[in-house]
Amino acid sequence: MRALDFNHLIKAPPGIIFVPFLPEHVRHLKIEQKDVTAFGPNGVEDMLAWQSKLGRAITVLLRGKPICIWGSVDMWSGVEEAWFVTEEFTRQYAVSMTKVAKLFISLRFQEASLHRLQITVRCDDKRAVRWAKCLGFQTEGTMIGYGPDGSDFHIMSITKEK
Repeated sequence: MRALDFNHLIKAPPGIIFVPFLPEHVRHLKIEQKDVTAFGPNGVEDMLAWQSKLGRAITVLLRGKPICIWGSVDMWSGVEEAWFVTEEFTRQYAVSMTKVAKLFISLRFQEASLHRLQITVRCDDKRAVRWAKCLGFQTEGTMIGYGPDGSDFHIMSITKEK
């Protein structure tokens, strides 16, 4: 999937554009997500570069500065795992980011003929859990000690109706 497709598919707030992810975009983000910061600054860049090679990833720019990155990783035929890294202030664009996330999900199901898209969400990040549910993800279970710092995570998914 080409990231630039989003620029034609959704009306974003002024100054926001979608571009293909580049690992150096990570250096311009002020990341506060505990599960991401546990990797350390170089670890985050390496992790996202690796994940983008296994799937696809886009960066959201606000007036030329990266504000969030998301993508998905191929697990096997019909199954992908999505991920999202953002700056805290992007919450002021919640409606736009939610629309784009829903579009991303829809496009992944269509383009990859998915029957399952899954995510992991840190259990103590209540806003992230609420947002995932808003996007249509359902909690399947809790993975004890899953995080890089030993924290618990929910495994959540959207599955295609059979």
